[in-house]
Amino acid sequence: MKILIIDDEEVICKHLQRELQKEGFTVEYRISPLNVLEDLKRAKEDGEPYSLLFLDIRMPGMDGFELLEEIKKARLNLNVIFITGHGDEEKAIKAIRLGAFDYLNKPIFLKELHTAIYRIKQKMEREKKESFRHHVLVVDDEKNLCDRIKHELDKEGYLVTAIYDSEEGLNYFKNNRVDIVIADLKMPGMSGLEMIKQCREITDNFISIIITGHGDQETAIGALRMSIFDYLKKPFSLEELIISVDKGTDLLLLQRGLSAHKRELEIETAIKKQYADNLEKIVEERTKELQQSYQKLEIAMNATIETMSKIVEVKDPYTAGHQQRVSQLTTAIAKELNLSPDKIEGIRIASLIHDIGKISVPTEILSKSTRLSDIEFSLIKEHSQIGYDILKAIDFSYPVANIVLQHHEKINGSGYPGGLKGDEILLEAKIICVADVVEAMSSHRPYRAALGIDVALEEISQNKGILYDPEVVDTCLRIFKEKGFKFE
Repeated sequence: MKILIIDDEEVICKHLQRELQKEGFTVEYRISPLNVLEDLKRAKEDGEPYSLLFLDIRMPGMDGFELLEEIKKARLNLNVIFITGHGDEEKAIKAIRLGAFDYLNKPIFLKELHTAIYRIKQKMEREKKESFRHHVLVVDDEKNLCDRIKHELDKEGYLVTAIYDSEEGLNYFKNNRVDIVIADLKMPGMSGLEMIKQCREITDNFISIIITGHGDQETAIGALRMSIFDYLKKPFSLEELIISVDKGTDLLLLQRGLSAHKRELEIETAIKKQYADNLEKIVEERTKELQQSYQKLEIAMNATIETMSKIVEVKDPYTAGHQQRVSQLTTAIAKELNLSPDKIEGIRIASLIHDIGKISVPTEILSKSTRLSDIEFSLIKEHSQIGYDILKAIDFSYPVANIVLQHHEKINGSGYPGGLKGDEILLEAKIICVADVVEAMSSHRPYRAALGIDVALEEISQNKGILYDPEVVDTCLRIFKEKGFKFE
């Protein structure tokens, strides 16, 4: 802990410094408050901020209360203990209102000093633990429901803030780290969707859930287009909400984890380049570490991709294994086309998670055993865009997000979501499109029995050059009929 003492009596400063250094703390002091704010800002910028201030109240030029007000305006987030030889009840109350942690009267006895330090350390330990908890912001003008949600999520280990007004919720989001936003759709003033939209203008690094008693299908479609993770209609069970928050947290960790692994690899690569010219031995050592790091990254990324793939299966158990089988076929087609190893790896990853956007589609639609209505099918079609929105923030080495976005495009422009044609579509997306059709038609679905591989191959043959890329279709037919490809 780094401590700064501000008191115009140098004897007191040195006494406190000596006692606190015995406890192993880094301790400095100033006998004037006039340049302290600049010192605090500089320490923070240098990555060595102070954690605790001992602050005298009565000092020449600026009193301790004035300095603390300036510190709060600068958002320096420090613990402050006031020390004074001129204390009274009014000053103690003012110190508390300004957010001081403690208030000690001079002369300061060692027992009081050590008790205050012990309490500060306990507070910092609690804050450190809380920083690892996911922060949930609940915004709903129904105070009772808002408080019930907070109570239940608190019990699940989340750090929860409940706010009853959307404007206040947006202001809180601007000034705090938030991982999950749960917002009521219809509130006085700004709606929940509008609030989340403005939150996304600040950062995309959070998961959002809409709860409503006033929703309709058009609103649900609008929410999905905004990449809302889940859409729950009131009355809902709190258990259902907890499951949704847990799954949203898993997805957020996956998104953040992949980016962190990527940055780790880039750091290793930069270190290798820095020493390459003149430190041959270090290069050899770092290269070996880089290879090990890359192998670890590859293992971690594959595990993460596999987990993302399984998230969709939890939502849509009727298509379990679909993405894995599509990945087997796309990889075989890519190899037969003699694509580069990088392209083959990119298409393998993209195909394993090409339906990740379906996590935002209601389960009852995914598992419906009868023909979908036009509105239901329009919701299904949103999954390509939602998949892109989920993956675009992850720094893959391949255009995974764009491949996922385009995997339902057709070469005659009749596909979705962009109505792209011909060479406007990535080759990797054309391959996944064909493999997706073949696997889907040859497998069981809730609304029909499996049609078989022969019917699937006939479909791509008849629409070769119309819906599907001719070279990709020919290659797919060849690996089935001549190379004996079979789904595992």
